[in-house]
Order: sequence, then structure tokens, then C-alpha cells
Amino acid sequence: MRKNVLLTLWLLFPLVTMAALVWVIVATVGVPKKMDAPARGPGAGDTGGANALGEWLAGNNPNEVNPAMWPGGVELRVATDAFTSQPTLSPVGEEGTHVWAPFERGGFYVWSLKPYDARLADEFVVSSPSDEPRRFVLPKTDAAGVARTDAITVTIVFP
Repeated sequence: MRKNVLLTLWLLFPLVTMAALVWVIVATVGVPKKMDAPARGPGAGDTGGANALGEWLAGNNPNEVNPAMWPGGVELRVATDAFTSQPTLSPVGEEGTHVWAPFERGGFYVWSLKPYDARLADEFVVSSPSDEPRRFVLPKTDAAGVARTDAITVTIVFP
């Protein structure tokens, strides 16, 4: 009797194992990947983790991204005390073509740029009628904890 039970369990083991594997596969089909970060580096389609490791070993922050390339857009913030009147933002070289007005939130002038707006130029200028224009380049920004669909926040500090 004991041999029959052990033999039955031995023969059922592969079937139970296969059923468990099929159940795990079916249960995880619609679940998104845990890593929702943009791939970094050349050819980083499926090797983004290896590229991030290489960036870390080189002494760079693997979470830093170019905000202009962020799929969710950019939220630019400048302290309200940096200007005496409300400023405008425009790409350098296209000051008359594209001009964005900010809104005020929490002591900052805030511009919400869509990805196609942020890719217009490498350099932007913030100007107001009563202050001199100030140029800046979008700095690389740490994207850790920011979903790809959300705007990445960049705070610009003028001296």
C-alpha cells in the first residue's frame, strides 16, 4: 500500500509541477513589468539594466536623464523672487515664435512643457519686461520614482 501511494505521488509530481507553471504564466500575463524606467545608453532596448550598471561603475548616476527626452514632458520651476514681474519662457533663437507664460504655484513660476515643446531647443531664455533675460540649458535630472507618463520636475536656480 505504501509503495502504491509513493508511486502515485512520483507519477503525479511532473503533472502538478507543469500545472503550477502554467497557472503562474497565465496569472502574470497582464501584469506590467516591475521596471518602468526608460532604457539608457545605446542599444538599451532589453539591456537597460546592464547599461545602468555600466553607468554606475563609471561613476555616473544611472537614473539621470535628459528632461527634453522624457516621454511625460517637463515641468520647469523658477522661484518667484528671481524676477520682479511675471516672466515668459522661449527657446533661444525662437524668442518670437514660441513663448510660454507661466502659472504660479507654491512660490514658483511653473511652465508645463510637452515632450515636443521641450525638444525645440537645447537652450531656453526666461525674460520679463523689468529684468534682463536669463539663459539656461535643461540640466540632467534624476528620474528615480517618476513614472514615464508623468512630467519630470526641473527647478532652475538663477544666481
